[in-house]
Amino acid sequence: MTADGYVVITVHVQDPTLSLLIYDMEIFFDEQQPPWPGGQPISGPPGWEPFPVPGGIGWMTNSNPLVACQPVQFVVLPPLGVPIGDVIWLHVTDKDHHNLGYVISQRV
Repeated sequence: MTADGYVVITVHVQDPTLSLLIYDMEIFFDEQQPPWPGGQPISGPPGWEPFPVPGGIGWMTNSNPLVACQPVQFVVLPPLGVPIGDVIWLHVTDKDHHNLGYVISQRV
């Protein structure tokens, strides 16, 4: 977490079979430990736009899927004073919004 309360999430796709398949990333507030009462998507990598997600926040792209070994950053603003756990669970989907599973972002 930055000094001004932002959470910077670096996503680094390491599995080459997922390269160019991830078009959508979501954070569901109740899946975080501890759960978050809310949050706002601030920014994502080029070509990624925030979109509303029931019970969370998300970003998607139509033209710039994540590439293996090319880390990108997403920035979130959680509510003031919300404790952020050591990991953030991120749900990812493909171009057609089919579930690819979860990845975790670990605090460094």
